[in-house]
Amino acid sequence: MKRTCLSRIAHATAVGPALRRPYALRPRTFATTQLRPKEKDEEEPSALQRRFEALAETAAPTKLDPMAGPAAYQPVDSPDSSKPADELESGLTKEDLARLEQLVLDASFKNEHAGAFAQVTIPSSADKLTRQIAADRPWTGEESQADAVLRMLTDSHKPLRMRGVAPKIQDPTFVGGRVGSEPLQPPTGMSKRKTGHRLLAAKEGVLEYTLDKETGTDARKKKRGPGHSSLAEKLSPGFEGGAAASIGGLRTLADSRIEAAIARGEFAKLPGRGKPAVHDNLASSPFIDNTEYFLNRIIQRQGALPPWIEAQVELEERIEQFRAGLRDEWQRRVVRQIAFHGKSVDEQVARAEAYAESERLLEDIEHKIDQGAIDPRADKVYRDPEWLKQEHRYHTLSLQEINSKTRSYNAQAPYSARRGYLALEKELLACYRDVAPTIGPELRERAKHGWVSAEERQERKVKETLGEGGLKDLFGGEIIHVEKNDVYGLREWWGDMKKSWFSKKTEQSS
Repeated sequence: MKRTCLSRIAHATAVGPALRRPYALRPRTFATTQLRPKEKDEEEPSALQRRFEALAETAAPTKLDPMAGPAAYQPVDSPDSSKPADELESGLTKEDLARLEQLVLDASFKNEHAGAFAQVTIPSSADKLTRQIAADRPWTGEESQADAVLRMLTDSHKPLRMRGVAPKIQDPTFVGGRVGSEPLQPPTGMSKRKTGHRLLAAKEGVLEYTLDKETGTDARKKKRGPGHSSLAEKLSPGFEGGAAASIGGLRTLADSRIEAAIARGEFAKLPGRGKPAVHDNLASSPFIDNTEYFLNRIIQRQGALPPWIEAQVELEERIEQFRAGLRDEWQRRVVRQIAFHGKSVDEQVARAEAYAESERLLEDIEHKIDQGAIDPRADKVYRDPEWLKQEHRYHTLSLQEINSKTRSYNAQAPYSARRGYLALEKELLACYRDVAPTIGPELRERAKHGWVSAEERQERKVKETLGEGGLKDLFGGEIIHVEKNDVYGLREWWGDMKKSWFSKKTEQSS
């Protein structure tokens, strides 16, 4: 009952002025509360409370009042009430409640993200400190991880104190009252010298001044020597060689000296005179850094090579040596095995050509199998398991040495210039493919000239290239032999060793 009375009083206070207009026609209402017998424990309401209840009932608007508007009050127990009780007591509609709820949500969102809204709404004329303060999060009582890391770094690395650096000029401050009320501070940023050094400098200055005064000359000019002249003396009008006391005079002096040099012919001997200028395209390349470009140019002009370039040259020489030896051994082995059967030269050459054709088909075996061809490896490709077994250890050790050099080279070379390791199976396949076409010509050569050593074969190739005279016709004169024919040296011993080894191999094969 009390709550209802208070709400009616508040509502009457809000709409009272509109209802007290003289032309407002509002019917007078009376309290219709029936009197009930007074109970013993119930207290009798005071006169002020009864007066408030009467005023609330009197001031309550009804729908019969034309000036009440949408805030017309309907009693809860009225049969004409069609709205909920809470909506009637507050005088708000559902749209008003939804709008109030949205305002509350917006206010809570702005309060939660106050820093972001402050950065957006801050004026463009604000200084850096104001923007930083607006962007910082308020103190919550706990230190963030970023602040903790920054504090630890600052504590572990103290700022450097550099001597001789002038301190930052401070803004003038108001000392308050008289200027002499504050004590004068010693000047800062000045290098302090010891007393002994200052005394020595003062003595030297006094002695120098005394000598200059007695002799009438400057001691410093004596120290320079008679051939030394300052810039001011050179630019003076009395100086021999030109009178350049201004910028125009300097320009005239420079032009005169250039013309004198042209007359002497010094410009006629310049390197590159009359030749087109050499332009390096790498100098303007956006993909090469300037430091890298100048370092490469210095290295090229000086003829120096990086360590990994030298290692690359050694590695390539070792690989070429291994591959050349492997191909020579395999060629010699195949030629001897084919010639061992004792057939005619044409049959031997035909057999070698069949092997070469099989190797060519094997190179493209995947494509041939897709087209329905038969795999030629089973019956036509020549392989020698016995030779592979004999030379396996040598090949393995050679590849281990090459791969070790490759590993050390890759540790020095850049990523784009690194090399891969060699595999024995791939090297053998490449050897078979390269040697197969040379078996037929080698058989004809040996059938024509017999078995010859590698030195004699090389000498024959030189003669075929240069002519019958060989090196004699090329360089002129006679060829001088170091050893006589009757001397048995290293060359003869090595030839006998190869002949004996070849004869033993022939006996074992037979």
